[in-house]
Amino acid sequence: FDVESGDMLLLYSDCLLDCRNPSGSTYGARRLMAAFASAHGDDAAEVLEHIVRDFSDYMAGNALSDDMTIIVARKK
Repeated sequence: FDVESGDMLLLYSDCLLDCRNPSGSTYGARRLMAAFASAHGDDAAEVLEHIVRDFSDYMAGNALSDDMTIIVARKK
């Protein structure tokens, strides 16, 4: 696939989608895509921080059920 300047790539493990908050709801793909789309800034680190903060807020202190990996890459 072609990658142009400014494009971002989001890679993640299944834990990000499958972890459940205290009420038993999973974070899910829709919420992840909404967090990715609503992240402000052109820097991949800022986008990653936004996603992690949104996930953490959603989890409300609930423990992870698996190991989690999230990578945001941006082409300059």
